[in-house]
Amino acid sequence: MAALFYEMKREKNAGAAGAETGIEKKKRKGRRARRVLLWLLLALVLTVLAGVGVVAVTAGRLDLDEDMAVMEAMRGSRTTRIYYPENGENRATLTAENYLPAEYDILFGDENMVWADSSEIPADLKNAFVAIEDQRFHRHRGVDWRRTGKAALNYVFRFEKQFGGSTITQQLVKNVHDERDISAMRKLKEMIRAVRVEKEYTKDEILTYYLNIVPLGHQCTGVKSAARYYFGKELGDLTPIECAALAAITNAPARYEPVDHGENNRARRSLVLRAMYENEYLDRETYEEATTADLTLDITDPVYTRTARGWYTDTVAEEVICDLIAHRGLTRAAATALVYRGGLEIYSLVDPTVEEVMEAYFSDERNFTADGETLQGGMVICDPYGGDLLGVVGGVGEKAGSRVFNRATGGFYQPGSALKPIAIYAPALEENLITYATVFEDAPVLRAAGLWPHNSPNVYQGRIPLCEALARSKNTVAVKVLGMLGEREAFERLGRDFGFAGLIESENGKTDIGEAPLALGQLTYGVTVEELTGAYTTLAAGGVRATPRSYVAVYDAKGELILRKEAERVRIYSPETAFIMTKMLVGVVEEGTARSVTLKEIVETAGKTGTSGANRDKWFVGYTPQYVGGVRCGFDDAHMTPAGTRCHLTAWDGVMSEIYRRKGNAEEDTASFPMPDGVVVREFCRDSGGQPTDACRAELRGDRTLWGYFKAGYEPTHACENHIDAHFDLFTGEYGIGEGDPLTAVPFSVLYLPDRALPEGVTTTDMPYEYGEIVRSTKNPYGEETAGEGEKENTDGGGLPQENGG
Repeated sequence: MAALFYEMKREKNAGAAGAETGIEKKKRKGRRARRVLLWLLLALVLTVLAGVGVVAVTAGRLDLDEDMAVMEAMRGSRTTRIYYPENGENRATLTAENYLPAEYDILFGDENMVWADSSEIPADLKNAFVAIEDQRFHRHRGVDWRRTGKAALNYVFRFEKQFGGSTITQQLVKNVHDERDISAMRKLKEMIRAVRVEKEYTKDEILTYYLNIVPLGHQCTGVKSAARYYFGKELGDLTPIECAALAAITNAPARYEPVDHGENNRARRSLVLRAMYENEYLDRETYEEATTADLTLDITDPVYTRTARGWYTDTVAEEVICDLIAHRGLTRAAATALVYRGGLEIYSLVDPTVEEVMEAYFSDERNFTADGETLQGGMVICDPYGGDLLGVVGGVGEKAGSRVFNRATGGFYQPGSALKPIAIYAPALEENLITYATVFEDAPVLRAAGLWPHNSPNVYQGRIPLCEALARSKNTVAVKVLGMLGEREAFERLGRDFGFAGLIESENGKTDIGEAPLALGQLTYGVTVEELTGAYTTLAAGGVRATPRSYVAVYDAKGELILRKEAERVRIYSPETAFIMTKMLVGVVEEGTARSVTLKEIVETAGKTGTSGANRDKWFVGYTPQYVGGVRCGFDDAHMTPAGTRCHLTAWDGVMSEIYRRKGNAEEDTASFPMPDGVVVREFCRDSGGQPTDACRAELRGDRTLWGYFKAGYEPTHACENHIDAHFDLFTGEYGIGEGDPLTAVPFSVLYLPDRALPEGVTTTDMPYEYGEIVRSTKNPYGEETAGEGEKENTDGGGLPQENGG
């Protein structure tokens, strides 16, 4: 600096001294040139110092330790993967520890990114990206200064339209920090971070990281999801041309992805292959073969290419979100983001065969069409012993999208008579208030508003044992059993035992503590298909309730266990109660309101139908020793279903029969429900519930005896008193009790109910066979005009009335 000022002073003094000579002019020009060079040197020094200062300040402002933490946090999948247990045949012993995961489905938000370790990525794929994106990748230390200089000159002089100066390391940093602004400061930060990354990670780690987060079109982030999407392959199976095709996309995914822009991809992958050959990553033979081959796409992978996730996937995602909120303290927004963007691994309990059968059946709207209208519906199938949700379908027809309304888990519907077994019959049986053979009067009672309740159809049988009343869904008997149990007791047990979310004690003048809600299933809000199906696992599993669950464990992207869901088993009923209820529900399928179900020909099948008020909802919850399944059908606007609608039964039967056909798990030793030691089998009279007499077997309608199941100590102990011997005297034309004159009397047995008192105007189908009614008749019991002829009850089930809805 001092020399520069000295030269300037000499020049000024010389000018003042007078005219210059030629020699002096040359000297002055030389001094001027030196001065210019000195000024340029000064400017360069100041520029370098300023640059160093900017770099120092910028580096000082960057928290490089935090940057590394961000890098580590971003490592791993962002796509959540859902698995099914490959060893799911024996669910009784299935735990998070012995679970063998097999891929079932994936969940992702705006990007599908599944992490691939370096060992999964073939050399051809790594080399393809290096050849086209950063040929000196293995030689530079994060920044390629030669390439950066050329990029800077191109920015000023525009030699080429585009010239990228970023290395793979810089691209990695940019994608991790998601900084997209175009500025010198952003570029400077990127360089500083890239240099730091190169110090912390090996080249292979950096390249692996980059290949996992590079955008590759169609929401695919990273090479693993892209290989599955475009080619239906795992990374190790990719060919050189497929590797080049993926590397070609990264320059501009919207322009070079091969599905919609095949020609663009072909042109750029040719450049990739050429670069691989020139950098000696491919030999000539492989290069020439790849350049002449056609690229074959396979956009058929059901997991990676479908836009709407399956019903089960939606179900398990929602359950995990709710459990993250409940057990990890997350907000709903945070829990949802973690499930859809956090790269979780969910060990679900889906049975792929079961779910496939269910979705195939429900996707065909023809299976749910009645009188030209298509009903909606949902279905759930559980493992009865662990509560595992094996399959879920939440709608009829093709699924319109992901996370849509699920009628199996999210819709509340009135269950009608399907509620009776768990709300009143099983609790009353558990308390020994009733038995299999307890006889009731199937007749309404007179209330202020008239006769109530009504059966559907409006037919009353009169004397009927509990097992038949349940099989024929008699509302009159259900109300009487509720009266024995108590409304408050039934309500509290229903809530305590099964935790139905929609039950209300009192709300805006409404309550579920009452005869109609509890005995007839007309709940204020109703139950979900999942809730009611889960409740029936109690009967199928010998009295132990298993709460439905869709997963057993959830791991985060680093493999840490964050949720565990053990099977929740609570004993609700004794094994004897559960078995006796099951046997009564077998009667529903064999000769009751569900007798059209054909699965009973393969495996013992129990279940209960239900119809809500005004025929809005049609239910069937049925079970076998292996499965519990519940179906509800109806219209979304709750208008009446067409008369004779049976899609709830045909759907259940169609799905379950196909599952058994495919899986063949109705082995001889598991084809029926096992009987506990505390149950005995006894014969009883169906009109009295007592021990049968000869009169019970010789009644006008035929043999009136049945075999039933009883808790030991609660079997019938007294002889029937409701059947007596009677006769018609041909000589006197009169009826009498006893055998009568053996020469003139015609003997028979009749129903004897001297204390019977029915409401005025009520008739029952057994009245013509009652002694009092016969006496009032003048007709020969064996003649053509015998009292009640033509009204004889069909005892083989063929003429049983349809279900009583309520």
